[in-house]
Amino acid sequence: MTPARRAFTLVEVLVALVLTGLVTTVAYAALQGGIDTRERLDRHRDHAEALTRIQGLASNALRHALPGVRGGTATFTVSRGTQADSVHWLTRGMAEPLGTTAAWSVSLWIVGDSLHLAASPVDGQGLAVQASVAGMASLRVRTLSRGTFATWVDGWPEPAIAPTAVQLTWEEAGGRQLTQVVRIGLERVP
Repeated sequence: MTPARRAFTLVEVLVALVLTGLVTTVAYAALQGGIDTRERLDRHRDHAEALTRIQGLASNALRHALPGVRGGTATFTVSRGTQADSVHWLTRGMAEPLGTTAAWSVSLWIVGDSLHLAASPVDGQGLAVQASVAGMASLRVRTLSRGTFATWVDGWPEPAIAPTAVQLTWEEAGGRQLTQVVRIGLERVP
């Protein structure tokens, strides 16, 4: 008859430690993966929200761009760049944060990898509005000429008047393109 054991052997203790270490390593890797995924999702959400805000502000401001007068002062200009265009126009906004009482000067451009929108009241009364989003590679602006035989053109040849419509194509750093087409001056006939 063998005597009853009262303790674990050294081999049993080592096996238990190794198994505990493996389970802890797997649990830590799963936890770290979840944290990394959450951080990536937060960055993506913040980027998408900032881009949506700029698209909404630009769309609203473009829809209510001042029509201008041939031979008058510049109300709509597009500057062509090798990597990105920039666009500047005058608008009445028609919704918050751009009010309806005074004209606003609005600009949309890319510097480095960030897309920027800035709007300020032409008369200097009120607060300026600024928004930006990082991770953008390019901005292309096309305009629809006015008249019966309207065609899409790169840039805009008549800064004293606004085009019929504007097509903004944004490219993110990852290569995804987003296109937004806005009809200008829905209350007037082209």
